[in-house]
Amino acid sequence: EIASCLVGSEMCIRDRGATVSVSANDVVDGPVIIDADVKGKPLGSSGAILEQAPEVGAMDSAEIVISGADLALVKEISNTDPIPIGQVVTYTLTITNNGPHAASGVRVVDELPVGISYVSLPGNDDWACSFDGDQAGFGCVKGTDLANGVSVTLSYTARIVASVPANTDLINVAEVSSDTPDSNPLNNKGEAKAILL
Repeated sequence: EIASCLVGSEMCIRDRGATVSVSANDVVDGPVIIDADVKGKPLGSSGAILEQAPEVGAMDSAEIVISGADLALVKEISNTDPIPIGQVVTYTLTITNNGPHAASGVRVVDELPVGISYVSLPGNDDWACSFDGDQAGFGCVKGTDLANGVSVTLSYTARIVASVPANTDLINVAEVSSDTPDSNPLNNKGEAKAILL
């Protein structure tokens, strides 16, 4: 976006420190450089433009850093072999911030397929976890920012409760998000597969 202020306009004459606001709907990833180029002719004592004077100008730039955090989630199950009815398994979620900035308001949601029920929720400090209404899923919110380059692990247990055909795959998906823009949302989901005996 380019904003211009005409020499001789009320704003340019009245306020030496006047600013021009520019808005745009573009989404950018990375730093934004703003260049300001000022050109014009000086004013006389009466406030009129000195047309016979040479044009003068100046240029300056400023950098705006836009926060971004590439969050990734990997999900694993403790038993990759066929699992009998009634057995308890442990799911582990590893959340990593690949940066370049810290992520705030980090949230994880997890939902089990029919045939598996929760035994326990993650009990990590700095995370608040709770079941949804029908206890088919849960959500966790991190109380502080997740710093660039840091990984955290959430673990919980679940039980195989329903009889389904042998070798049926029960796939469990978890997803991470945050209030900070994510440059690569494709790695925000992780899944683990339970194979029934």
